[in-house]
Amino acid sequence: MACLKRNRIIYSLVLAAILASSFPAPAASGGIYIIRGNLLVEAMREYEKAERKDERTNYADAARYQWFVMGVHDALSGEIFCAPEQVTLAQVAAVVAKYLNAHPEEWNEPAFVLVTRALKQAFPCRGMRPL
Repeated sequence: MACLKRNRIIYSLVLAAILASSFPAPAASGGIYIIRGNLLVEAMREYEKAERKDERTNYADAARYQWFVMGVHDALSGEIFCAPEQVTLAQVAAVVAKYLNAHPEEWNEPAFVLVTRALKQAFPCRGMRPL
């Protein structure tokens, strides 16, 4: 059982790294590139357009948003927050979008931190401290 959990975490981290690389890199990164909330919000706006069936949607960005959010979900569910097993990608994406829209003052923070906060707020585990 521990081996399966470790494999799931490794898979999720590799997926998150691949997805992170799909976001545009800054001109002079000078080291590790961390996706900021502002960039995730841009992708989230495309996701919201896709949900409304807007013809001007950039579906690649909408997919990046969903993949990034689900990568964080898969990597940390059961560790930092406790989402139900039946939760869908649409629910996870909607929870994170609601949080991001409610907290524009946090958009300068790392995207994975914002996604984690949103999911922890929506799906808290009993006896865990706030992030």
